[in-house]
Amino acid sequence: MSGKLDGTLKELLDNSKTLTLASGTGAESWSARMYFVGDEDALWVALKPEARSLANIRKHPERVTFTIDRGTPDVFAQGEGRAIVWGPVDEYPDIKAALVAKNPEMKAFLDAIPGVVLVKIVPEKFYVTDHREGISPRREVVTEAGSKRLPQSKYWIQVMRFFSLSFTTLAGLIGAGFALTFPGHVNWELLPLVLVGAFLLHVGTNLTSEYFDFAHGVDRHDTFGGTKLLVEGYLPPRKVLWAGVAAFAAGSLIGFYLTIRIDWVILLLGGIGVVAGYFYGGRPLGFKYRGLGEFMVFLTFGPLMVLGSYYVLTEHFSWNVLLASVPIGLLITAVLYANNTRDILNDAKAAVRTAPMSLGLERAKVPYLFLVLGAYVVTVLAVLLGLFPPVTLAVLITLPTALKNVKLFRKIQAFNSPELLTMDLRTAQLVTQFGVVFALALVVEKLI
Repeated sequence: MSGKLDGTLKELLDNSKTLTLASGTGAESWSARMYFVGDEDALWVALKPEARSLANIRKHPERVTFTIDRGTPDVFAQGEGRAIVWGPVDEYPDIKAALVAKNPEMKAFLDAIPGVVLVKIVPEKFYVTDHREGISPRREVVTEAGSKRLPQSKYWIQVMRFFSLSFTTLAGLIGAGFALTFPGHVNWELLPLVLVGAFLLHVGTNLTSEYFDFAHGVDRHDTFGGTKLLVEGYLPPRKVLWAGVAAFAAGSLIGFYLTIRIDWVILLLGGIGVVAGYFYGGRPLGFKYRGLGEFMVFLTFGPLMVLGSYYVLTEHFSWNVLLASVPIGLLITAVLYANNTRDILNDAKAAVRTAPMSLGLERAKVPYLFLVLGAYVVTVLAVLLGLFPPVTLAVLITLPTALKNVKLFRKIQAFNSPELLTMDLRTAQLVTQFGVVFALALVVEKLI
């Protein structure tokens, strides 16, 4: 922005008390005039809890439009951007004071109506019209937020959490690794379907979990973790939910095909996977909100994935393979456990119950140690008992990373410590290292 355009927009933002906000789509479309305060980076408005505009913003935060004018058609600014539900206005006294200072008429409104909600509008473009010195073309102003907007496809990739999808692949490949030494026929042509089907169920879990965390107030603008793409208004929440449901449906179709090819055991394992994935965050079960998140993650990424992969390929059950699902399952569970430990305070605000929350920060350090080191203990014992091939002891090369993570976790004293804020990512890196080495060791065992 420069010159006269800067002055025109600044004049409107400084001197206008109200804006007209349009929200929603189709039959839900609605516009309302409201008081505001702010600048080209953020416009703040306060809405009744039952306001139709607020309901629309919750459903479609990714796009709102607005008009700021002086009551005459010669000078005005139109704009488009995102909307973020910030929270009860009383929790943000500085912004509330600024709203009242600019618009004294708001004091009676804010005092009389309980639960007024503060909403932040993030303008991405302004269209400024100024005809005071003659008819002139409308000028477009792209804000800093608008210039940083990415293509929608990139936001979808982020919300699917592709970095975590490697867990599914690794668990499936461990099951396939044990199939390498199976003495009978192996359905290797089905391995891609196994991995794609599991991949789809994992995507469905990530998408629906993201939606339910947003809908239940677990993810907010002031919490750490999550992609924040729904909170920040980059993606439409309902579309994320239905994309997750579609992923579950596609994965289920693959499961039905494998059931026809193999037997009913696949339907049982896949059915448990779908239920565990959707109701991980979905109500009425909401496993992750009832202290069962860690167990469901262990069950899904451990026995279900490893044993399921092996069973499809060999059409046989193996106790050794079931045991092999334990180390990788423990480590993947440790990722979630670290995440939930970091989020103890945030989850408490949202009435979410997790295993670390029931223990508290200090006592929560012990289970993390057992989850991480337990993976190595099980592997070593299984080798000593002749249940795993000796070459799987190669996973011990990742032990220094595991010990470093445990040491860092034990040193944590505050929820905002850098160690705790990054512990889930550190643990995820350990999962990748351990899983890759374990799977490659099984390949080497076949070759030698």
